[in-house]
Amino acid sequence: HVAAGERIRSHRIRTRGADGPSRRCSVRRGVSVPTMTFVELFCDGEEPTGMVRMGSPFAVRVSFSSHQPFRPVLGIGVKTALGVPVFNASDRFARQLSLCDPCTQGTIECHIDALLLMPGRYFLDLWLGDQTHDIDIVFDAISFEVTPADLLGSGHLPPSSLGPVFCPARWSLQERTV
Repeated sequence: HVAAGERIRSHRIRTRGADGPSRRCSVRRGVSVPTMTFVELFCDGEEPTGMVRMGSPFAVRVSFSSHQPFRPVLGIGVKTALGVPVFNASDRFARQLSLCDPCTQGTIECHIDALLLMPGRYFLDLWLGDQTHDIDIVFDAISFEVTPADLLGSGHLPPSSLGPVFCPARWSLQERTV
């Protein structure tokens, strides 16, 4: 059974991903002020999921609640099952929400047009703060499973052991005659 989302509790949460409870525990960093309350993952639809097909649109939805109003900035870090960083997306650099009104509660969504990861399990680290500093940091907040897709049209994919990122390429040949 796929976990649709996971409530983030005060210091530790059990994560649930594509195949039920994970063996890892999510951990808040010691200086965090618990502000993030819920995280959900979406792929190709409106129902939360823990499974993402290669190359599909992907969204992370994080709800938060604070006693003090702030202009929220969300950062996500994607890691392999071994904890190796793959990529980071943060509105601190994109500044797409920099003009929003300060608020105490809300939900932020990060949309990725095409998630080009190789099949396997991945974990998300989450940072929530404002333009200058982080308020709440949760490592291994939630996991998800990337499933294969025939993105090359050949029926073949490179093995995941060659790297976690799928990079579509085009090939050409200019034949030389002697």
